[in-house]
Amino acid sequence: AQLSQICRTEGLRIGESLGNTHFYLNTHPIELTGPELFASLHTLRDDFPEAQIVLEVHEGAVASSDVLQNVRQVTRDLNMGLAYDDFGAGHSRLKELFEVPPDVLKFDLKFIHGLPFSSQQHRATIQSLIRIVRDLNVVPLAEGVETPDEAAVCQELGFELAQGFLFGRAETAAHWTTI
Repeated sequence: AQLSQICRTEGLRIGESLGNTHFYLNTHPIELTGPELFASLHTLRDDFPEAQIVLEVHEGAVASSDVLQNVRQVTRDLNMGLAYDDFGAGHSRLKELFEVPPDVLKFDLKFIHGLPFSSQQHRATIQSLIRIVRDLNVVPLAEGVETPDEAAVCQELGFELAQGFLFGRAETAAHWTTI
Protein backbone atom coordinates (compact mmCIF):
# COMPACT_ATOMS: atom_id res chain seq x y z
CA ALA A 1 0.00 0.00 0.00
CA GLN A 2 2.83 2.41 0.83
CA LEU A 3 4.59 1.68 -2.46
CA SER A 4 1.33 2.31 -4.31
CA GLN A 5 0.96 5.68 -2.59
CA ILE A 6 4.55 6.63 -3.42
CA CYS A 7 4.06 5.66 -7.07
CA ARG A 8 0.93 7.82 -7.36
CA THR A 9 2.66 10.81 -5.78
CA GLU A 10 5.81 10.47 -7.87
CA GLY A 11 3.78 9.89 -11.03
CA LEU A 12 1.91 13.14 -10.51
CA ARG A 13 5.05 15.04 -9.49
CA ILE A 14 6.85 13.97 -12.65
CA GLY A 15 3.73 14.23 -14.78
CA GLU A 16 3.13 17.88 -13.89
CA SER A 17 5.66 18.83 -16.54
CA LEU A 18 3.54 17.14 -19.24
CA GLY A 19 0.87 19.80 -19.04
CA ASN A 20 -2.87 19.38 -18.99
CA THR A 21 -3.49 15.64 -19.17
CA HIS A 22 -5.49 13.00 -17.34
CA PHE A 23 -3.51 10.86 -14.92
CA TYR A 24 -4.81 7.33 -14.43
CA LEU A 25 -3.44 6.16 -11.08
CA ASN A 26 -3.61 2.57 -9.87
CA THR A 27 -4.54 1.27 -6.47
CA HIS A 28 -3.31 -1.86 -4.78
CA PRO A 29 -6.11 -4.20 -3.63
CA ILE A 30 -4.93 -4.04 -0.01
CA GLU A 31 -5.58 -0.29 0.01
CA LEU A 32 -9.31 -0.86 -0.29
CA THR A 33 -9.46 -2.50 3.13
CA GLY A 34 -8.39 0.50 5.21
CA PRO A 35 -8.64 4.29 5.54
CA GLU A 36 -5.12 4.97 4.26
CA LEU A 37 -6.31 5.18 0.63
CA PHE A 38 -8.69 8.02 1.37
CA ALA A 39 -6.08 9.90 3.38
CA SER A 40 -3.58 9.52 0.53
CA LEU A 41 -6.15 10.81 -2.00
CA HIS A 42 -6.80 13.89 0.12
CA THR A 43 -3.03 14.49 0.26
CA LEU A 44 -2.76 14.08 -3.52
CA ARG A 45 -5.52 16.61 -4.08
CA ASP A 46 -3.90 19.06 -1.66
CA ASP A 47 -0.50 18.63 -3.33
CA PHE A 48 -1.85 18.63 -6.90
CA PRO A 49 -5.01 20.77 -6.82
CA GLU A 50 -5.29 21.16 -10.60
CA ALA A 51 -4.35 17.63 -11.65
CA GLN A 52 -6.96 15.67 -13.58
CA ILE A 53 -6.81 12.44 -11.62
CA VAL A 54 -8.63 9.21 -12.39
CA LEU A 55 -8.26 6.53 -9.74
CA GLU A 56 -8.16 2.97 -11.10
CA VAL A 57 -9.59 0.07 -9.13
CA HIS A 58 -9.03 -3.46 -10.42
CA GLU A 59 -12.27 -5.36 -10.88
CA GLY A 60 -11.10 -8.28 -8.76
CA ALA A 61 -9.98 -6.12 -5.83
CA VAL A 62 -13.37 -5.17 -4.46
CA ALA A 63 -15.36 -7.36 -2.13
CA SER A 64 -18.54 -5.28 -1.91
CA SER A 65 -20.58 -2.50 -3.44
CA ASP A 66 -20.30 -0.62 -0.15
CA VAL A 67 -16.53 -0.35 -0.55
CA LEU A 68 -16.94 0.94 -4.10
CA GLN A 69 -19.62 3.38 -2.98
CA ASN A 70 -17.19 4.84 -0.44
CA VAL A 71 -14.44 5.12 -3.07
CA ARG A 72 -16.91 6.69 -5.51
CA GLN A 73 -17.99 9.28 -2.94
CA VAL A 74 -14.44 10.23 -1.96
CA THR A 75 -13.30 10.56 -5.57
CA ARG A 76 -16.30 12.75 -6.38
CA ASP A 77 -15.70 14.91 -3.31
CA LEU A 78 -12.08 15.38 -4.41
CA ASN A 79 -13.01 16.09 -8.04
CA MET A 80 -11.34 12.89 -9.21
CA GLY A 81 -12.58 10.35 -11.69
CA LEU A 82 -12.99 6.64 -11.03
CA ALA A 83 -12.13 3.83 -13.44
CA TYR A 84 -12.65 0.11 -13.11
CA ASP A 85 -9.57 -1.55 -14.55
CA ASP A 86 -9.27 -4.84 -16.48
CA PHE A 87 -13.01 -5.39 -16.89
CA GLY A 88 -13.53 -8.95 -18.06
CA ALA A 89 -10.17 -10.21 -16.84
CA GLY A 90 -11.68 -12.30 -14.12
CA HIS A 91 -14.67 -11.57 -11.95
CA SER A 92 -16.58 -9.08 -14.19
CA ARG A 93 -18.53 -7.54 -11.38
CA LEU A 94 -21.65 -6.48 -13.27
CA LYS A 95 -23.61 -5.94 -10.06
CA GLU A 96 -21.10 -3.35 -8.84
CA LEU A 97 -20.98 -1.77 -12.30
CA PHE A 98 -24.73 -1.15 -12.14
CA GLU A 99 -24.83 -0.14 -8.47
CA VAL A 100 -21.74 2.10 -8.48
CA PRO A 101 -20.95 3.12 -12.06
CA PRO A 102 -17.43 4.50 -12.54
CA ASP A 103 -16.55 7.33 -14.90
CA VAL A 104 -14.50 4.99 -17.11
CA LEU A 105 -14.64 1.23 -17.66
CA LYS A 106 -11.39 -0.19 -19.01
CA PHE A 107 -12.12 -3.34 -21.03
CA ASP A 108 -9.36 -5.88 -20.56
CA LEU A 109 -7.02 -6.50 -23.49
CA LYS A 110 -8.43 -10.03 -23.85
CA PHE A 111 -11.49 -8.36 -25.39
CA ILE A 112 -9.35 -6.35 -27.80
CA HIS A 113 -6.58 -8.62 -29.08
CA GLY A 114 -7.64 -10.31 -32.29
CA LEU A 115 -10.77 -8.20 -32.76
CA PRO A 116 -10.11 -7.61 -36.46
CA PHE A 117 -10.29 -11.40 -36.98
CA SER A 118 -13.09 -12.20 -34.55
CA SER A 119 -16.52 -13.50 -35.50
CA GLN A 120 -19.44 -11.18 -36.05
CA GLN A 121 -21.08 -12.70 -32.96
CA HIS A 122 -18.02 -11.87 -30.85
CA ARG A 123 -18.03 -8.27 -32.08
CA ALA A 124 -21.77 -7.95 -31.53
CA THR A 125 -21.38 -9.14 -27.94
CA ILE A 126 -18.67 -6.57 -27.22
CA GLN A 127 -20.76 -3.89 -28.90
CA SER A 128 -23.70 -4.83 -26.65
CA LEU A 129 -21.49 -4.52 -23.56
CA ILE A 130 -20.32 -1.12 -24.76
CA ARG A 131 -23.93 -0.02 -25.25
CA ILE A 132 -24.79 -1.10 -21.70
CA VAL A 133 -21.80 0.78 -20.34
CA ARG A 134 -22.66 3.92 -22.28
CA ASP A 135 -26.29 3.69 -21.09
CA LEU A 136 -24.85 3.97 -17.56
CA ASN A 137 -23.04 7.18 -18.65
CA VAL A 138 -19.72 5.39 -18.33
CA VAL A 139 -16.95 5.92 -20.87
CA PRO A 140 -15.75 2.63 -22.42
CA LEU A 141 -11.96 2.36 -22.84
CA ALA A 142 -10.20 -0.35 -24.86
CA GLU A 143 -6.99 -1.58 -23.23
CA GLY A 144 -4.13 -3.17 -25.14
CA VAL A 145 -4.71 -1.68 -28.59
CA GLU A 146 -1.62 -2.61 -30.57
CA THR A 147 -2.52 -2.31 -34.26
CA PRO A 148 -4.33 0.20 -36.46
CA ASP A 149 -6.84 -2.54 -37.35
CA GLU A 150 -7.65 -3.10 -33.65
CA ALA A 151 -8.08 0.64 -33.18
CA ALA A 152 -10.43 0.85 -36.17
CA VAL A 153 -12.62 -2.01 -34.93
CA CYS A 154 -12.68 -0.54 -31.42
CA GLN A 155 -13.86 2.78 -32.80
CA GLU A 156 -16.44 1.03 -34.98
CA LEU A 157 -17.80 -0.86 -31.95
CA GLY A 158 -18.20 2.33 -29.92
CA PHE A 159 -15.18 2.60 -27.65
CA GLU A 160 -14.60 6.25 -26.77
CA LEU A 161 -11.03 5.88 -25.48
CA ALA A 162 -8.17 3.50 -26.13
CA GLN A 163 -4.73 2.80 -24.76
CA GLY A 164 -1.96 0.48 -25.80
CA PHE A 165 1.34 0.12 -27.60
CA LEU A 166 -0.14 1.51 -30.82
CA PHE A 167 -0.07 4.91 -29.14
CA GLY A 168 3.35 4.56 -27.56
CA ARG A 169 5.51 2.38 -25.40
CA ALA A 170 6.44 3.18 -21.84
CA GLU A 171 9.13 5.84 -21.68
CA THR A 172 11.18 7.33 -18.90
CA ALA A 173 10.02 10.62 -17.46
CA ALA A 174 13.20 12.19 -18.79
CA HIS A 175 12.11 11.34 -22.35
CA TRP A 176 8.90 13.33 -21.97
CA THR A 177 10.40 16.29 -20.14
CA THR A 178 12.94 16.85 -22.93
CA ILE A 179 10.36 16.94 -25.73
